Amino acid sequence: MAESEYDRRSFPRVPIQARMRVSHSRLGTLEGYSINVSDTGIFLRLHDVPKVPRGAHIGLKCWIRPIQASFLIPGLFIH
Repeated sequence: MAESEYDRRSFPRVPIQARMRVSHSRLGTLEGYSINVSDTGIFLRLHDVPKVPRGAHIGLKCWIRPIQASFLIPGLFIH
């Protein structure tokens, strides 16, 4: 039986759903939510996504419930 792409990942993904806001200097603000996270990234579902250039510098704001905490981190857009 062949290994799936998921099984071959270097860093395991953990399902975490949190409200997310991505900001970009030219594209503005995009809203969505996280699907999963790993040591090297966060998989997001965004609403109304324009063409974001690969490697674009972005800001990422996350809201964690039920503690109502939020934080802002810098990031790079990969896909």
